[in-house]
Amino acid sequence: MTLQLDRVFFQRGRADIQPVEISTLEMAAERIRADADIKRVRIEAHADRFERNGIELSRHRAANVMSILIQRGVPPSTLVSVAFGARCLPFASNNEDNRSRNRAVFLVVLERTGETLDVPRCRDAESEKGIRFKDTATPASPASQK
Repeated sequence: MTLQLDRVFFQRGRADIQPVEISTLEMAAERIRADADIKRVRIEAHADRFERNGIELSRHRAANVMSILIQRGVPPSTLVSVAFGARCLPFASNNEDNRSRNRAVFLVVLERTGETLDVPRCRDAESEKGIRFKDTATPASPASQK
């Protein structure tokens, strides 16, 4: 079983988190803090095929999500981030609706106490050519976002 906690959507070409998405992240942070069995959450960042610099944009999206989760009390050691850009897209890019759904960050529980979870659909950086962040509390600077 793979457990997806939530997802956050972004405007085309942007990495800033919209006010409507803040409540989603606050609820996700609360769920992570409240469940002592959650040991590791992966922040999977994507971009649609038509966004420029998709990997870099995804990196900033993931960093912004990570920053908010940490500000809301999620232990940094719980979080790991991967920026996939337009690789390993969750939805086909055959229409604008699907492309907008691909401009997202997904929160996926990787590890729970006493449970073996499935390998996520998108594998690590080496296998999918995504960019994996180091597992620390220092996300990339959101100041350099678009």
